[in-house]
Amino acid sequence: MWNGPAGGTTAPTGYMRKSFNKIPFSLIKWPKGIYSEGAKTMGCQERGFPAAAGDGEDYREHQEAEAVLIGGPLAPRINGMVRFKDVPGGVEVFVHVEGLPPYQPAREGRPPVGPHGFHIHEKGDCTVGDPANPFTAAGPHWNPDHQPHGNHAGDFPVLFSNCGLATMTFFTNRFKVAEIVGRSVIIHENPDDYRTQPNGAAGRRRLACGVIKRKE
Repeated sequence: MWNGPAGGTTAPTGYMRKSFNKIPFSLIKWPKGIYSEGAKTMGCQERGFPAAAGDGEDYREHQEAEAVLIGGPLAPRINGMVRFKDVPGGVEVFVHVEGLPPYQPAREGRPPVGPHGFHIHEKGDCTVGDPANPFTAAGPHWNPDHQPHGNHAGDFPVLFSNCGLATMTFFTNRFKVAEIVGRSVIIHENPDDYRTQPNGAAGRRRLACGVIKRKE
């Protein structure tokens, strides 16, 4: 579910939170063959994408993780969380964030504030450091297979602020939960263009950070 721009249709916050309640994997009826042809065409099977959703995966090995987002000196009102859940073929990602700054269009050579770049970064270190340039200890975007920017495993959709609130759920087949535990999630001030190398145009200003921790 995409959260949409301000004024768009968004699901109520309570609904979004309830939608991520734990459901035993044994009770989930994954449709057979939903990925078969697409996966074959895109070469996904070679990367561990199942031939049919739910085939060949042991649900008991599926993991969950969570990052609690805390705003830094540039946006101290930000708070929220990102949840990651292994599902057949990849990971379901759910984010709920409050306190995002209001949108400001680009003007006089300055980039816009929002929609907000949103990524997994290499290191699980949310040390603030320089208040004018916080969270640099988290390192660059997580890019384990050395892809050009726009195709990093850690590249996520941007966050649109709806009066400070953003909620979003999406699927990625670029990793499993075990690979990202101990890394961090960063929200940037500026949008990501998904093409400027090596890390895009989301800007140096990092607004919030959270370390990804496994949920027991």
